[in-house]
Amino acid sequence: MWQLPADSISYVLNHQIGIARQVSVTNSDSAILMLHESIRESISHSCYNCIVEGLVSLGAAYTDKGDYENAEIFYRKILNYSLKTTFPIVSASRALNNLGNTYMYKGNYKQAMQYYIYAAQIAEKKGRNDTLATDHLIRIYNNTGTLLLHMGQYHKALLYFDQAEQMATRLNMLTRLPSIFVNKAMVYGKTGEMEKAWSYNQQAYTLANQIQYIQTRVANQIQYTQTQFLALKGLADILLSKKKPQAAIPYLERALFIRENVNPYFTVTALQSLGSAYLSLNNYELAEYHLLAALRKAEAVKAADCIRNIHHDLVILYEHTQRISLAFKHQQLYHNLKDSILNKEKTEAVNLLEVKYRTAEKEKEITQKQLLINQQKRKIEHKNIWIAGISATTIFLTTIASLLYSRNRHKQHLQSEQIRSLQQKQEIDRLKALMEGEEKERVRIAQDLHDGIVVQFSAAKMNLRSLSYTHSDLAGSADFQQVVQQLDNATRDLRQTAHNLLPDILLEEGLAEAVYYFCKNLKLSNGLDIDFQLYGTIPRMPADFELSLYRIIQELVHNIIKHASATHALVQLTAQNSLLTIAIEDNGIGLPQITINSKKGIGLKNIKTRVATLRGQIDIHSNPGNGTIVYLEFDTDSFI
Repeated sequence: MWQLPADSISYVLNHQIGIARQVSVTNSDSAILMLHESIRESISHSCYNCIVEGLVSLGAAYTDKGDYENAEIFYRKILNYSLKTTFPIVSASRALNNLGNTYMYKGNYKQAMQYYIYAAQIAEKKGRNDTLATDHLIRIYNNTGTLLLHMGQYHKALLYFDQAEQMATRLNMLTRLPSIFVNKAMVYGKTGEMEKAWSYNQQAYTLANQIQYIQTRVANQIQYTQTQFLALKGLADILLSKKKPQAAIPYLERALFIRENVNPYFTVTALQSLGSAYLSLNNYELAEYHLLAALRKAEAVKAADCIRNIHHDLVILYEHTQRISLAFKHQQLYHNLKDSILNKEKTEAVNLLEVKYRTAEKEKEITQKQLLINQQKRKIEHKNIWIAGISATTIFLTTIASLLYSRNRHKQHLQSEQIRSLQQKQEIDRLKALMEGEEKERVRIAQDLHDGIVVQFSAAKMNLRSLSYTHSDLAGSADFQQVVQQLDNATRDLRQTAHNLLPDILLEEGLAEAVYYFCKNLKLSNGLDIDFQLYGTIPRMPADFELSLYRIIQELVHNIIKHASATHALVQLTAQNSLLTIAIEDNGIGLPQITINSKKGIGLKNIKTRVATLRGQIDIHSNPGNGTIVYLEFDTDSFI
């Protein structure tokens, strides 16, 4: 069989990875799916450089989502392939550096520093005269300085940033400078040298804009967009340190406007700064809104150091608004995190706030008792005791009666739910048995096609080709070649039909992968311009549930091909919490409303039956000449 040269395969695979990076700008979930496919293809072709590039991009995509656990998994896999790449030392150092980043974002500074040190030691072995190794060493020094900056080691951080800047300037690697300038600005801001901090942030922002204008690669554009974000935030932080919160707010809003292409860790820091700005202006409502938004996002991406700082700002906010119990709660959370991250003893602030909290509660209790004493009279003390006793008894009996009534109602409710659940289970079991019978029949047909008819077609094709060797006049006959080609096409279509009837990839990889390949194969074989989009991460569900969903999508897409006369179609899967939605759209001739509502059509009736069996919802919108949209909803919690 004719094959592409190795360098051509490498070019194609790297091109696929580049497209996935472009997609990641707007849809990281679809990009992740594409990268998984590119990595599998790279492994099958033993293209180890491509494997590493795919794993780096995949780790970056998960990092941008704040999914550091998955990012760590794929960065570690790079180490397994690095020795087989063209640049094994740089590949290994790259993996360790990225692992350090994930631990830094999670607030595990000790582990992050260990990985940065390992990465630097490996890269330095290659030598500082090696351009590729030096370029990577600049990144490691920059990241190490960032870590030291977070730890408050400003002098050491500046040494690393200066080293990175000198190396980048010496080798004319100007593209590395914007990120270094932003980090140096942070150091000078922390040490009170505000003029230097302002200057470096402005240089970083200007240079990033210039380089982004020149660069054409999307990955680079994203990198400099993030640098612009950090520069704007840095300028805002300087204004905040100068007690100019009103002037800082526009910079933060400009930064957050471009946050879609920025690591969520940095988005959290900008939201926190915005909350702090409003807190300084005594605008407690907006301060609370932005700080709580920052806290939610920080908890989602497990940014421990950001969570700690946000708790600190919330303590100040709730103290100012006289919500002492909330202030005490966040003070405790702040110091718990501070201890775990920086390993320091708790400060006296917790004790002082606890005293304030207990004092406020004690004063409230004393006031209530004093009012009660002033209202009571010695002459009716005995009478009041009796009244209190009778009241307590009445309340006790009422409470007991209420509990018994509630228990009875709850018991009735549980019985009703059990009856309803049993009825639903019986109906589901009946329909499930029906669908299982259908699937068994599909499996049988698929096996008959694959092991029987496809084999016979292949044998017939081979016999025909052998005839051309014994009958030389047939080899030059156009009619003969046409028959052979038709038989070849029929064999391929039968094999594809067998695979569609028995989707092994569904069992191995899950619904998203199976639908993705289904759409891809249709696009190649039928010529329909069909797009697949994935938003969110679809959890693995029971095999029969995934298979039923797959069949529903299959049937709807085949209806488009058979009846819609469409040139373009879209299959979109969206997972959010426990809600899974499926949207299938085409630009075909559409359906009359009477057809949508009719119960006679076998195709739509089968689809609606399957949806009902899975306790889902289906909604069909169509007008003649304007295409059709089918919208499906399912609750995955019911099946996991």
